[in-house]
Amino acid sequence: DDCPPWPVGIEPVDDICVGSLGAPVIELVAFGLGNGTGFEIWEGPGIINADESFFDPAEAGIGVHTITLTYQENNCTYIATVDITIIQTIPADFIADSPVCVDDGTTASFSGVAGPDAIYTWDFAGGTANPGTGPGPHQVFWPTAGNYTVSLILEDNGCISDVALQEVVVEEALPEPVLD
Repeated sequence: DDCPPWPVGIEPVDDICVGSLGAPVIELVAFGLGNGTGFEIWEGPGIINADESFFDPAEAGIGVHTITLTYQENNCTYIATVDITIIQTIPADFIADSPVCVDDGTTASFSGVAGPDAIYTWDFAGGTANPGTGPGPHQVFWPTAGNYTVSLILEDNGCISDVALQEVVVEEALPEPVLD
């Protein structure tokens, strides 16, 4: 065939993070489609309709998925592919002892599984934490009794978790008993 050398392709897609709320459907973008009078056929996991370029990460699932575009115009067929990586966002689950006495503080620790390069962003609500970075355990002390909301955001594999929150109730220390 005397088919023009059109550079048919699909724009690359950044990795897609899927968290507790899923991920939005995206429209894939094709380029080099000749004079535009042909038709497109989209195939692969997550393609909602073969005639359209909409990709649903939830339908595709976690992993690397190859999407194929077949473009036909004037008896010429062009094929392009793109790999789309879907990553599960790790929840920022953690545990913290509560209630605790003001003198004892609490221990807070990430309770999930994350990669070695994960970034932990803790907010100890004004408490003093040791060591204060990483997954923990962290010994956290507050200067006064009260209710404190500890939060954690986890970034792993380029995906950022939802904010995890946990309230820690800090109570006054009990007075020393007086023995008669």
